[in-house]
Amino acid sequence: ADNLYASSYIQGPTFMSDTTYTASGNYQIIQFDSSSAFRRYVSKTRGIVVDAIDNDVYLAYLQTVEKLDTAFNTIWSQTASVNDLTFSNYGGQGSHGSIKVGNNGHLVVSGYENGTAPTVTFDAVTLTFGPGIDNELCVIKMDTSGNALWATTLDSSTTNDELYPKI
Repeated sequence: ADNLYASSYIQGPTFMSDTTYTASGNYQIIQFDSSSAFRRYVSKTRGIVVDAIDNDVYLAYLQTVEKLDTAFNTIWSQTASVNDLTFSNYGGQGSHGSIKVGNNGHLVVSGYENGTAPTVTFDAVTLTFGPGIDNELCVIKMDTSGNALWATTLDSSTTNDELYPKI
């Protein structure tokens, strides 16, 4: 839809394309037009992963996956049942979140366990994690309406390479 998106970590007032703004949180998705002019931003409290197709923008952060329109209005939002699942890219373990939207509007998002809950509900699916704080990875497939179609978990405690999933 002739837009470009960048995820960023910005602190304090920011001057961009003749616009000065002060974000309410440190993590933003910034929207530019195809000639690089600043259009708008959305701010969250933790790292954000983003993908876009046509007139839809998909975000994953904290325990939430959202579909927004190009004006950053929420179309739908799904949040995990507990804080032990996260999609944010932050903390000592590095980057765990990734998101990819297909041509049909379905999306796949990766996240990880960052707590001790043995199970987490996300929409209609239940993810089962091993005991303790293992930083286990998960992958969730969702349809264009925000319904979780399936989910799986992967034990990532044995190798550092598994801590950086890309979808």
